[in-house]
Amino acid sequence: MRIGVRLTPDLAHGALVAGGALVASRSGEPRELLTRLASGSRVDTVTWDVSAVLDASLGSVTGRVAAVRVLPGVARGTALGGHPSPLVRSLVGWRGHVTGGHDLFGAELAPLALDDQAAELAAAGGLDTLVVTATGAVGRADHEREVAARVLAHRPGLRLCLSYEVGGPGLLEREAAAVLNAALLDVADDLVDRCAAATAALPGEVGCGFVTGEGGRVSAERLRSLPVLALGADDATRLSGAAVLGGATDALVVLVGREVVVGHVRDGLPHVEPDLVGPHGVRLAAPRPVLSRTPVEPAGHDHVVVALLDGAEDVGDLAGTLVRPDADLGAVGAACARAGAWLDVVATADTADELDQLRERVRQRALTVVATSGSEPGAARVVADTARPVAYLRSGVYRLHVRATGAS
Repeated sequence: MRIGVRLTPDLAHGALVAGGALVASRSGEPRELLTRLASGSRVDTVTWDVSAVLDASLGSVTGRVAAVRVLPGVARGTALGGHPSPLVRSLVGWRGHVTGGHDLFGAELAPLALDDQAAELAAAGGLDTLVVTATGAVGRADHEREVAARVLAHRPGLRLCLSYEVGGPGLLEREAAAVLNAALLDVADDLVDRCAAATAALPGEVGCGFVTGEGGRVSAERLRSLPVLALGADDATRLSGAAVLGGATDALVVLVGREVVVGHVRDGLPHVEPDLVGPHGVRLAAPRPVLSRTPVEPAGHDHVVVALLDGAEDVGDLAGTLVRPDADLGAVGAACARAGAWLDVVATADTADELDQLRERVRQRALTVVATSGSEPGAARVVADTARPVAYLRSGVYRLHVRATGAS
């Protein structure tokens, strides 16, 4: 049996699920909630959706992050030192600039000019976390890594978030994700410790995992280092939870509450894309569910699931399998979440064979993440693998998206 918990700043909502069927649900304090749900049952995993707590904390961590951009030929102090998002600007307490960077082909646009600035960057304006964002880093991260090595030599205790670890070609989207990630590190540490302790109090060896915005489950260690991946998990778990209670693995899901929200679930996973608007209107490189607030016509093969939220009663002329959940949909979706990974890589290949080799390397990386997130041995598989040419560049540059999942 599996337990899913959707944690909010005030309360925890839990669901006990066995074989895709809801067994019990509760709300309350996390540790007591787990104890009561697990009473008399053998629980294998507890999966936490902590996105609401992470999102709510963003308003209280202002000015705690230092950020540096590695850009070619831009004078320090120019307007490019800022960010269009008010949230990102509020989180950054100090900014710097270094000359350098690559294009998306991996060619160096300017040599890394760091000799006179390494100590200044290491000081990070008195802050303890530094974000490094370089042009072209998603295709070649040499300059981000070099900046990291040089500043750590001056200040070994400095925490670093490198933008290439999140992925995505867009400088602003990648920087936003890295800044939010840096701002959430302390909050994530506390959350992981609390959730792990509550899970460990259950009898037996119970796995502890966390849901990400793409709907998969990751290990506690991965969430500690990349908490930004968890933003949007509440949307993902509601979609998958509704599909589970509607008896569908492939469905058009209509969530009816204060507003009507529509999303798709395929093979039990919500349809997601990167570069979508996230919390507080910030566009992030990290993947999130694709949601529509306008009517969407189901495809011919779609099973339509209509789930009522927030005490809603009227579904109007909506047709489909009606779900009136006795449990929190997010908790159900978290309980059913499988180990998952999503990678977003830009790579250059001049021949079809080179492209095939690149795709295979990215697939293996995704499968490794799934394996370390608790998937059963040999059960990890790739469920989406695309290579799209980057249209505004010459032939040979591709954006690779690989999504992998496990059986548990």
